[in-house]
Amino acid sequence: MDNYDVTIVSIDGKMEVGTQVKNVKPGFHYINLATTKNVRSKVTELRMLPLDAKECMRYVVTAQHSNSIADEWEVKVLREEPILSCTPSEKTEKVDALPTYLAPKLATVCIDKNSLNQTISPVDLYPSIKQCIIDGEDELAIYNYVLASAYGIYDSKRVVDATAHQAINIIQKHSIWSLTALEQDKFQQKLTAFIESPESMQAACDFIQNLGKPQYIPDYMIEHGVKKLTEENPDGLANNFSEESNWSSILATQLKCKI
Repeated sequence: MDNYDVTIVSIDGKMEVGTQVKNVKPGFHYINLATTKNVRSKVTELRMLPLDAKECMRYVVTAQHSNSIADEWEVKVLREEPILSCTPSEKTEKVDALPTYLAPKLATVCIDKNSLNQTISPVDLYPSIKQCIIDGEDELAIYNYVLASAYGIYDSKRVVDATAHQAINIIQKHSIWSLTALEQDKFQQKLTAFIESPESMQAACDFIQNLGKPQYIPDYMIEHGVKKLTEENPDGLANNFSEESNWSSILATQLKCKI
């Protein structure tokens, strides 16, 4: 119900307006999609599909609207199917290495709620999310995800160099976005159901509020920046940064928590 075709707007920043079927090279791609449903909004909202495309594989993707009159929608991966007429090459795919400063500091495991703390940054939280999904620990994956999102946003607010903020995308690319498209879609459905449940989301909010704001220096993000350090911001952090107000804003605005 309320499922529509999508059109491809761009692939890795290259415009492909109006295309519904497109061949891409194997490897990781950022694909921006638009729904074909007539929406009330004058501005077409795009959705990004991060896809680690496998050779000789077809991905069938649609737009799932929340109901028949809603503009809101999410990308839905219906299926992955081998392209029978395609012959895999014998070339070894080039491995895109993760920069050392973005690599996990802890052993990659599904981190239990009782082990989550203020010193664990997104470089370890996102690999944990992936492992939780693989282990079938959906609730733990969601708690790790909500915390990783909050801490990533907080780090982006306190790190001055805007180019450094892309560190989160790189970490996601090498963790949760390296899952299959179907695994990502399955987790997204469970995450959406969790967020839309007031009881579940408030429990997560209470947990994060009790845990508190990050207690680590976001070196991983500072190091990723192009501009590096300046005389005005020698440590890469914003001057006169209000920790409490920014943390409260993230909880209230981004996570929609009652604080």
